[in-house]
Amino acid sequence: MGAYGTTAYGAGGYGVPQTTLPPQPDKPKPWIWLVVLVVALAIAAGAIYLANRPGSPGSTPTPTPSRIRINSAQIGDCFDRQFLAGDSYAYIRKVDCNTSHDAEIIFVDTVDSATYPDEDEWSDYANNLCDPAFESYVGIAWDNSVFDAGYIFPDETSWNKSDHTLVCYVYNDDGPVTTPIKGSGR
Repeated sequence: MGAYGTTAYGAGGYGVPQTTLPPQPDKPKPWIWLVVLVVALAIAAGAIYLANRPGSPGSTPTPTPSRIRINSAQIGDCFDRQFLAGDSYAYIRKVDCNTSHDAEIIFVDTVDSATYPDEDEWSDYANNLCDPAFESYVGIAWDNSVFDAGYIFPDETSWNKSDHTLVCYVYNDDGPVTTPIKGSGR
């Protein structure tokens, strides 16, 4: 009588019988799906943010009561300069002048020119129009004041769409103030 075992079944047999299951491919761990989902959501949220942030191509900012177009600003409107660049200098975020702000509109007018002014012409307009407005608004000449002045003018595309507005403003380069600059004499 033969012995029972796990050896070949004789000549021309079928090979060695398997005593263990063949190796199976690794199954993904359940937590990997969670990581993939979190990464996908983060990428989607970032793409949505980048597509909709102010000043991004294709975004059209909507004015709100505190956010107004720069060419609609009025003398005495107070705002923070930090938001100008983020809004491509097209908007200001108007605030109450008795709250923290660092700038105030001192002059708004339409430039009368048949063609788009170059940089030197804009500078001349600003010197001729903003300097007297500064002294009238603050109560002291610009070169004797602790405050500084700036101006904003439309780019050529806006000019060609009939926006010829020059806006001058006074600002505190040392940081925000909590009272109006108007009439301060500083």
